[in-house]
Amino acid sequence: MACLCKQIDNADKVSASSLNKHLEAIRAILGRNKALAKEVRYQIIPSNQRTAKILSLHSITFTKISALHTRFENDTKGFWTAEGDGLLQELRRRIACVTIFLRSKINDDAWIAEDVADVVKGRTLSELRYAGSKYIKIARRLGGVGSVLWLPLEVPASTYERYLNMEDNEAFDHLQGIGAEAPDLTLFVQRLITEQLNDPSLTLSYRNLLSDYSDCFLPSDQGLLLILALGGSNVPVDLLKTVKIPMRRWTDGGEIQSIAATDFGFSSDLVGVLSNDEVLSQLGQRPEVTQQTLEDGTITLSLHPQAQQDISERLSPQTIEDWATTALRLLCFACPPCYEGKVNWPLPLKKAIWSLFDSLTSQKRIPSSLRTAIIEALLFFCERDLFTIRLAAITRAKSLLRKNMSFYYQASVTLFDSIISGKDGSYERSDAIINEFLNAEMEVTTRSDNALKGRLHISSIENKIHRHETIAGCCGEVLSFHWGFQDNASEFGTAFVAEFHYAD
Repeated sequence: MACLCKQIDNADKVSASSLNKHLEAIRAILGRNKALAKEVRYQIIPSNQRTAKILSLHSITFTKISALHTRFENDTKGFWTAEGDGLLQELRRRIACVTIFLRSKINDDAWIAEDVADVVKGRTLSELRYAGSKYIKIARRLGGVGSVLWLPLEVPASTYERYLNMEDNEAFDHLQGIGAEAPDLTLFVQRLITEQLNDPSLTLSYRNLLSDYSDCFLPSDQGLLLILALGGSNVPVDLLKTVKIPMRRWTDGGEIQSIAATDFGFSSDLVGVLSNDEVLSQLGQRPEVTQQTLEDGTITLSLHPQAQQDISERLSPQTIEDWATTALRLLCFACPPCYEGKVNWPLPLKKAIWSLFDSLTSQKRIPSSLRTAIIEALLFFCERDLFTIRLAAITRAKSLLRKNMSFYYQASVTLFDSIISGKDGSYERSDAIINEFLNAEMEVTTRSDNALKGRLHISSIENKIHRHETIAGCCGEVLSFHWGFQDNASEFGTAFVAEFHYAD
């Protein structure tokens, strides 16, 4: 065998495979020569020896697991109390470990739920907690928490809980391969876990864990917190569904591009929940939720007042803040980009979403990371439809605007402020707003910036036309009153005003 000292000394990773062969050969020699092995002061133990049992399995039989699922699918209480064989006992222990770990994350004392107490009697609590954490990690690598139940029992529990390395790709690839035909037990396991965490004796609710461990609980729980964060009343289902498809957005370079919800800051898990019509249907059927219908047929969801209070009281301040940010992010993502004019909502839907948006941006502290996104959403509400909404939206946008923001936001807020002032009849104020901005001579860097600057000039010209029409109308009335010109009086006044301004 060639010497590998130099490569090892130089930390040459390429030589690892050769080193493995050398060590395996030495181990084999020592295994055949007991006398020699006694004289050698070192042992060579393969790091994957503990997980070798996993690789030795060629298949998994799911018959018994499926039978247990059928038996307890609608009797999760019975899963903990019914008589059962060694299989049921081991599966109870696995789920118990997971519940102990999760309860420890929200409570320092009550780690063990009542149903779990007999299952873990006499066991070391810290070891069970660590095992629960490990099972969650394993399940995530295998595609879902349901895999906790179908992990092969031929492999000792200690292998999963202590020795299986989370970076052992060979072992996990093998488990995924032999578990490809496993029944989908995810919802069943989520129900088992949720029921053991839904304990009113705990000061904090398990829902505080949804940001980090949402895959362990019923998906509709995330929907409940999102409805609560959106205000708890009249949340359009269509708003929740907007994460299904990419939305168009203006880039810093002044171009339009599509952006997926996950790239906008949403977790893939929440996107999966809101994109699933079955989960949204389950959300609407929960006892905490009521459904209403807007004039245009849009379905909205609300929380019962008592449910709002009960849920809110057991959420930590950090959880409340995190979900409020998520709610704002959803509203920003849902609003189409300004200026395109390709998408507009039916008025009842727009009014409902504006009500949510108005409430959240007026009462909550605005995260700095979402400030520009919120302004862009407000610009959508400034663009058309009800004047009261447009006025409120531009007022809110102006309060959020900062001097260090780009030309796009500065010019857009200026444009709609001037337009809405004009709609209110304040053409002089509208002109003053535009002139003040243009006189500041902000740097224009993109095509859209140039277009916005041109649009501001057009708005200024429109203001002049409106003022001229007003003066023309007044002149026509004066001519009619003093000199009796009844026909074409307003046209005469318009000509007079035009001549007057030409002279200027």
